[in-house]
Amino acid sequence: DAIVEREKLRRERIESLRGLLHTMAESLDIRHVFAEISDVVRGGLPHDILALTSWGEDGTSFRIYAMAGALVDDPAFWAPVTLVGDDVAQVQRNAYVLHDVESEIAPDTVRARIFRQLGARSALRVPMPLRSHVFGSLFFLSRETGRFIDDDVDFARRVADHLALALSHERLAEAARRDAEAREVAARLEAQVATLTRELESR
Repeated sequence: DAIVEREKLRRERIESLRGLLHTMAESLDIRHVFAEISDVVRGGLPHDILALTSWGEDGTSFRIYAMAGALVDDPAFWAPVTLVGDDVAQVQRNAYVLHDVESEIAPDTVRARIFRQLGARSALRVPMPLRSHVFGSLFFLSRETGRFIDDDVDFARRVADHLALALSHERLAEAARRDAEAREVAARLEAQVATLTRELESR
């Protein structure tokens, strides 16, 4: 029975990753389809809230980049947050599972405040790679304690890798757009210079 159950879970997670690729292909900006991403991934790893954070270049700040499963109207929730003390150390940590948020993290930390605001009782976190750097963290949150186990970390990492691929494509597309705009501006300036040169020559 255990073997059958593990094989069933493995197949569900493979299908979930396939669906994730199709969902991400629908948009260059994963924030536009993050709710759909959460729905697809839920088939492989049940969760109530999926959240993606991005770290500041200085490594001591972060902000919520995308979230599905909860609505927060407070503008301060989405603003960059500066980290101090234990929160700074947590930024660079590897993947971890929190079985009971209230008993496993200090109540005065930034994570505890955000988890309370979202009603999260347990969490799974994996770092979000982006080429040779780390973009931020991917959080799977549940409003029940003990939702996640250590065996879930591998699948969560695979989801993060897929999202990192989408982010990489998103940034490449943004860079290509900026290059196209720069070339367009350069072409307009070149045309203006040519026009002014002809006017000066005619005078």
